[in-house]
Amino acid sequence: MKSTYLSKPNRISFRQVDPVPLEKKEVRVAVKQVGICGSDVHLFLGHRPMPDFTALGHEAIGIITEVGLEVPKERKGERVVLEPNISCGDCRFCQEGRSNICINKKILGLNRAGCFADSVTLPSDFAHTLPPAISDADGVVIEPLAVAYHAFHTVENLKGHRIAILGLGAVGLLLVHLATNMGVQVLASDLNQNKCKLAQKFGAQIVAVEDIATQWKNEEVRAVFECAGAKTTAGTAISSAPHGATVVLLGLSDAKAEFQPLKMVRSGITILPSLVYNHPQDFQQVIRLIENKGVQPGKIISLYKNFEELQEAFELAVTGEYPKIIVNINS
Repeated sequence: MKSTYLSKPNRISFRQVDPVPLEKKEVRVAVKQVGICGSDVHLFLGHRPMPDFTALGHEAIGIITEVGLEVPKERKGERVVLEPNISCGDCRFCQEGRSNICINKKILGLNRAGCFADSVTLPSDFAHTLPPAISDADGVVIEPLAVAYHAFHTVENLKGHRIAILGLGAVGLLLVHLATNMGVQVLASDLNQNKCKLAQKFGAQIVAVEDIATQWKNEEVRAVFECAGAKTTAGTAISSAPHGATVVLLGLSDAKAEFQPLKMVRSGITILPSLVYNHPQDFQQVIRLIENKGVQPGKIISLYKNFEELQEAFELAVTGEYPKIIVNINS
């Protein structure tokens, strides 16, 4: 089968490989479409180590073409969306309902073969059936929407209140779309004006980055969602959060952040981390939400490229000008 690997930073290469043997509880999926994620871009640029000859890519939909011995044969032919963070189900965190921080987690496109390939294998429980009412465009963006959905629900009782979103990449934009559709007023900020315009279309009020501390205070923002993952944005979110607010950290910056403990304590600031999603409930909830027309996440898709154009697609993703680039693998 045709697969890819990162031969060196900034260079995607193609190769032919033999399909891996299918375990008894696994399915093989012919990949149809894959979205390029910000974490893929970091790997592409060499910011984080990448295992040799492992295909990138984890935001995918496709068709089940083969099932393991313990998977119902009826699943063959299903159109599915892949849940790429494969938790073990056995560790303490999985047993506590916190599978997002599973200590034995395998991740498609990182420590397990990813989706920029003709096909990919994974446990059948992590291949979710896509209802006919969900388009491919909405289906291929379910994974980042699940990230936004999980983060949104880390804070209780937001309906009717105001939140702030700092950083309008794919997850930030999807969080805007999700929140406004749930009756929450959103103040959004990003340096990229095109992304700000899209957030406005979703119903957000745009706040200039230099004005966020004042605006967040004046608007009595209840929660701040840091989605940029840039060097300074976590510190900015914490230092600018108004009295009594909760700061939810989604951005995956590995740079050190600075904050003033005295200000946090006196202002009653709460800091919460939000990493991916819990299996299987977050994916299932998001699928139902889209099926019921609660949100249309495909609206953030800005560009489609073919599999053979993957190098160019990544080079465009690096610019940060495109909220979501989708790559067609098998038509």
